[in-house]
Amino acid sequence: MKVLLFLFALLAAHFGKAQLTGHVAYSAEGVSFDIPKDWVGQELEEAFLMASSKEAGLVILLFHPAKTLEELSSKMEKGLSEGAVSLSLEGKLSNNGKDTVEGHYVGSLEGKSVKGKLIAMTNPYGLGVAVLSLINDDLYSKRTDGLAKEVANSIGFKQPSTKLSAIGNQSKNIQAAQEELVGYKLTYMESYYSNTPGGGGYERKRIINLCPNGLFTFYGGSYLNFPDPNWDPYQKNAKGHGTYEILEDDGDIYLQLNYNDGEYESLKCTYNDGVYLNGGRYYRGDVECY
Repeated sequence: MKVLLFLFALLAAHFGKAQLTGHVAYSAEGVSFDIPKDWVGQELEEAFLMASSKEAGLVILLFHPAKTLEELSSKMEKGLSEGAVSLSLEGKLSNNGKDTVEGHYVGSLEGKSVKGKLIAMTNPYGLGVAVLSLINDDLYSKRTDGLAKEVANSIGFKQPSTKLSAIGNQSKNIQAAQEELVGYKLTYMESYYSNTPGGGGYERKRIINLCPNGLFTFYGGSYLNFPDPNWDPYQKNAKGHGTYEILEDDGDIYLQLNYNDGEYESLKCTYNDGVYLNGGRYYRGDVECY
């Protein structure tokens, strides 16, 4: 939910940047989907935001780690609450097929009533996907549900493209990525504070240590009520959380974090005025390895 609040706070700023339309495919994650007609999309860290200049509302695509419908339903039943955003389940969840759970949510955002449709599904190859269509409650209609279903129905899962080009490969792109990433602590920070009395706010930080020996440690928060198993605010864990690889796919560079529990996370790397992972700016510092 911290991500959701952040999306609303920065909506105008982000949609001044490059926008995507039509079919979107992430080969490193093995996930693809379609942006609705007359809508545009924007990549954000850990989320994908869609909006339209022709109709109200937002559609947000988020990743989650739940592996079973039982686990997914348990999380969704708790609702979504953080700072000035509060959403609760309206009615009961419904299971549509062996991998999908959906429900309606009502609540408030910055003191305004909102309503939406959430459709979440598990993924046999990795992280699952949740699609949230949200709008002011006085504008809610079947179209709100239809947008969530349209995006959810377009989602495709396949075996992710991995190990296309490993760290040992001496391509110029891989060499450049090694110089930018290996042996550094990467820190991402974001914050939001409401001007509305009692509106609250939040701060969020992610830290990735990429040790020269190929191990990494990761410390970060959680969102959408899906707990992060690596959350360790006091950094008491004296062991690495897994190994990492730098991969190349069609000229694009990905930092892949291979967690000790068998999960993995592929982060697209770009370099403009700094290091960006999945669109989020990370600041480099002295690495902290154990």
